[in-house]
Amino acid sequence: MKIGIITFHASFNYGSMLQAYALQSVLKNMGHNVEIINFRSKEQKRLYKHPLNLNGMPIKTKIARILLFKRTCALINRWNKFDEFLNEDLNITKEYNTIEELRTEKFDYDLVISGSDQIWNVNATDFSEAYFLTFLSDKIKRVSYAVSIGTTPFKCDIKPYEDALKKYDSISVREQKTKERIVGLGLDKDIRVDVDPTLLLEEKDYDVFKLKRLVQHDYVLYYVPFPRKKLLSVAAKIAKKQGLKLVAISSMIMSRKDVSKHDNVIEYYNCGPKDFLSLVKHAKFTIGWSFHLVVFSIIFKKDFYTFAINNDSRINNLLEKLDLTNRIINEDNTELEFAKINNFDKIQEKLSFLRKDSINYLRDIATK
Repeated sequence: MKIGIITFHASFNYGSMLQAYALQSVLKNMGHNVEIINFRSKEQKRLYKHPLNLNGMPIKTKIARILLFKRTCALINRWNKFDEFLNEDLNITKEYNTIEELRTEKFDYDLVISGSDQIWNVNATDFSEAYFLTFLSDKIKRVSYAVSIGTTPFKCDIKPYEDALKKYDSISVREQKTKERIVGLGLDKDIRVDVDPTLLLEEKDYDVFKLKRLVQHDYVLYYVPFPRKKLLSVAAKIAKKQGLKLVAISSMIMSRKDVSKHDNVIEYYNCGPKDFLSLVKHAKFTIGWSFHLVVFSIIFKKDFYTFAINNDSRINNLLEKLDLTNRIINEDNTELEFAKINNFDKIQEKLSFLRKDSINYLRDIATK
């Protein structure tokens, strides 16, 4: 079967690219011809533009890019690694920048899958109705896989896309709250809840990237999508109590002042998708606020803690299924007594069940 996927594959963040890779890999392993529809809206390209493209940036950011040129060079290398992953590890079509370009294209897929990631989060800056497949011919089968509407679904109004959802042959979402929101539309459809594509692969499946150790000493890995001074301080303190350095990844330049307050923090900016996997795989444990940091900590059987920010339904939903909600801490938990996870075998058994069920769904929709 010839299958197209439309998702946030070109968002230059770790989870977006790795989930696109994972879904592509699972379907290819089933024997299908798989392409990722290379839809990159102008807004998305603006969000993830090259670090030296300073158009529209605040004056302070421009000055920082110049004065902190060593960090800027690391960000450039990081950007290049994402671009390389996009073009070498994902099987992408030619590029489309508008839904009008998609509508004029005569796609010949047997099936198009929308998802995963937060592509139905209508509040996302780079949201487009294209992710509801409104550009697609009615002759082509359409389904979703593990789609999310974000961390705060009750603020996400998907009512305008009800007619588009009615055209789906099958709908799969990633979180229970996303399911509840879609069920609330009154669609005459069964709505599934499935695992994120990255969880469809096992640890051994990521060995194809040859994940070498990047930091030679023991460390705690810290990652949040945006710099947060308070979280960094808590993480640094927890790592220090364990006698470990804190390797801190950020998608943006962290405040030099905030970092300098901690003598055990090492900044790591030059981090592409494969580096992210390697840093998780070789860490003593991880701490942060990131759904996919949690995901890969579980895959690589790493102890972890995740901050409870905005009651994140993505993280909560996964950890509830795996009985790991005790790994959620609040941002004031500076006196945390670190505890190991001693039941990874049981966790992997539960994950294996969820993985099998989701793979069976994908196998079914790609054969009927």
